[in-house]
Amino acid sequence: MFSGQPLYEPFIYQLYNITMTSLPIMFYALFDFEYEKDFDPKRTKRSPGQKYFMRDPELYRIGIECKCFGMAKFLLWDFYGLFHALMIYICCFHILQTPSQSQMDGKDVGFWVYGHFVYGACVTVANIVILHKFNNYTGWGEVTAIMMILNYFTFYFLENLFPMFPQIYLIFDTTYIQPSTWLSFFLVCAATSLLEIFFNRLGTLSDSPLQKTKGSAEEEVPFVSAGGPVVERELALLASN
Repeated sequence: MFSGQPLYEPFIYQLYNITMTSLPIMFYALFDFEYEKDFDPKRTKRSPGQKYFMRDPELYRIGIECKCFGMAKFLLWDFYGLFHALMIYICCFHILQTPSQSQMDGKDVGFWVYGHFVYGACVTVANIVILHKFNNYTGWGEVTAIMMILNYFTFYFLENLFPMFPQIYLIFDTTYIQPSTWLSFFLVCAATSLLEIFFNRLGTLSDSPLQKTKGSAEEEVPFVSAGGPVVERELALLASN
C-alpha cells in the first residue's frame, strides 16, 4: 500500500472528470441561478424580499468584498474534503479489508475490488454533494447527477468484460455481490446527505453570505443604464429648469 501501488485501473480513472462528474457542475454553473435575472414591472408585481440580478446591485458585493474567498474559507473547504475522504476510507476500504471479510466462497476479495469500490464511492459522493448545493430543483440537475453515477457502473461493467483490462477483468460481480459492499455504499450516501443537511441548517457552507443582508435592503434599487429611468428623470429636471 505504501509502495506507489495504484488503486484504480488507469482507463476508468481518466474518465472521472469527463463522464462521471462533469454535467452536474456545468448545469449548476450555467442554469441554476440563485436569483432571477430581472422582471417586467408592467406585467408582474415584485414580491417583498425578492431580489433580481439586474435591479439589486448589492448582490454583487460578495465578489467585490471577497466574502467567498480567504484563508479561512480555503481551510474550511479543505477540511470538508478531508472529512469526505476519511469517511470513504473508513467505510469503503478499511472496514472491508478486515480479516473477517471475504467472498461468499471464502476467497479474499482482492485489492482491485476494494480500489474500484472506493472509486465508485468517490463518484457518488461528488454527485450527492452537488445535488445538495442546487438552488432550484427542476429535475434536470437531478437527472444529470443520476446519469453520472450510472456512468460509473456502466463503464466499470463494460471494462470488466474485456481481458485487455487485466486489473478489473471479471471483478464487477465480485465487487457488488457482497452484502457488506452495499451496506458500506448506502452508509456513505446517508452520511454525505446528513452532513449536507446539517451544514444547510447551520448556514456555514451552503448558505450564501447574502442571506445575512436579506431584509436590510428591501427597497427597490432603480436599474441604471443608458436611456434608463434615472437618465430620463435627470433630463426631465433639466427641461423643467
